[in-house]
Amino acid sequence: KLQLAVAGDQAASRTTSVSAYDAYLQGRELLHRRKRVGSMDEAIEHFRRSLRLDGLFAPAHALLGIASAMSTPSVQEARWKATPHLERAQELDPDLPEVYGGYALLDTYENPESAVINARKALSLNPNYADALNWLSMALQNLGRFGEAEDVLKRMMAIDPMRPMAFYNHVGL
Repeated sequence: KLQLAVAGDQAASRTTSVSAYDAYLQGRELLHRRKRVGSMDEAIEHFRRSLRLDGLFAPAHALLGIASAMSTPSVQEARWKATPHLERAQELDPDLPEVYGGYALLDTYENPESAVINARKALSLNPNYADALNWLSMALQNLGRFGEAEDVLKRMMAIDPMRPMAFYNHVGL
């Protein structure tokens, strides 16, 4: 059987379905772009297709949770939509950085201290996780720790210079 590893060597982060992995990659690309109107809805559909093909694919669960949260204007609705997917991903792979990144995203405004903890956990698992750096910076800003937030954004720009969110957020500081 073909094994496709997403991150690391953990079995729960793998799928045997090339189609599930392809749908996941398509969704991840749309999630990272965040530019086009409707791209988040398309990303969600790709993650759902990935999970229809392999319901045990933890990264697809985590990114479905993140995309669902990002596509919802209400914090309560975002938490309601995202949490079951993040919980399932965590059950399947407790060391998946995107799980902690998703929780950081959900906590950025309501509980920035928790967001900082979750973002740092995600970054301990993947130091180059640009979205976790973005959410860490936002949480630090919400705590009034602007110098730290700026340092985090500079790190994000160094890691992923093509990520528009880093530049946009840095200008806003």
